Amino acid sequence: FPFVMGLLGPDGKDLVHDVLHVREQRQSFAFSNIPHRPVLSPLRNFSAPVKLNIDQSEEDLRFLMMHDSDGFNRYEAVQRMVKQELHELTAMRQRGEVLNVKPSVVDAFGSVLQYAEHDPALVARMLQLPTIEELVQDMDSYDIDGAHEAREFLMRELAYAYEEQLIDLYRRYHHTGAYKRDAASIAARSLKNVCLGYLLKLDGRYTDLAELQLKNATNMTDEYAALFH
Repeated sequence: FPFVMGLLGPDGKDLVHDVLHVREQRQSFAFSNIPHRPVLSPLRNFSAPVKLNIDQSEEDLRFLMMHDSDGFNRYEAVQRMVKQELHELTAMRQRGEVLNVKPSVVDAFGSVLQYAEHDPALVARMLQLPTIEELVQDMDSYDIDGAHEAREFLMRELAYAYEEQLIDLYRRYHHTGAYKRDAASIAARSLKNVCLGYLLKLDGRYTDLAELQLKNATNMTDEYAALFH
């Protein structure tokens, strides 16, 4: 089957953007005239369901999430980084250790927030952590409680680290006028409600904000977010 693959240079620009045709069970591809160590951006524009096993460092994943020209691959890089961290947090809990989020993951989250003004819809997706169901699928023995606690802990730590930015984004994208279904309005609702979800992890400090949103909501999306985050 054919698939599009990219190789990114240190400046985030494509060194290679090519279609590869896989015809054998095992197949190699060689690229020449690559002046720098590239970062692989696989399966671009790929819409079919597929699971790809690929060993990429946290540094490479962070680079992809900030520079990849393919929006889905940016999202996927965040999901893979966060999944790794959540699995490590779950393992810490199983060993009885104090949970601790790597500073590099916290920093990466801040980088995502900074991109919000360029593409709020994409950032809203990037900020949504993997579900419990997604996390336990990769476990040899399902630990639903552990995955839930790890996910809640990570959201809370990120919310504490970026409380100011989250409330600023919420206020910037929260609109109380007539309901609109255009792309910009949908993206704004999605981003502000994701931010609200993080803020509600902060010891009840933003419960009033959720109650106010519920009271003034002009659509079910805002009502649902205020009730069930």
